[in-house]
Formats: sequence, structure tokens, C-alpha cells
Amino acid sequence: MKYNNLDLYKEKEKLLFDKIIIALKDIEQDYNIKISDDEVAYIVKIITTKK
Repeated sequence: MKYNNLDLYKEKEKLLFDKIIIALKDIEQDYNIKISDDEVAYIVKIITTKK
């Protein structure tokens, strides 16, 4: 599922985005998968959304 305005969101949340990408590297390697930037954006959105 595509994340609208992905490039703008990546720029806005660059620090957290980069940290999550690093944290997911082991999962990608262990399961031989690639987690897309769109999926990472949704993870960042979940983390930063206030209830």
C-alpha cells in the first residue's frame, strides 16, 4: 500500500525513519524480505500518532 507524500514524510520524520530502517535490517535478513519505505512510513506514523 503506497503512502501518500512519502518523500515529504521521510524528510519530516528523517531521524525516526532512519532508526526504524536500521532496526528492521535484522528482520529483513533473517526472513529474506524487503520492508518498503512505504511500510516504514506507516510504522513511523503508528509510533508518532497520539491517542
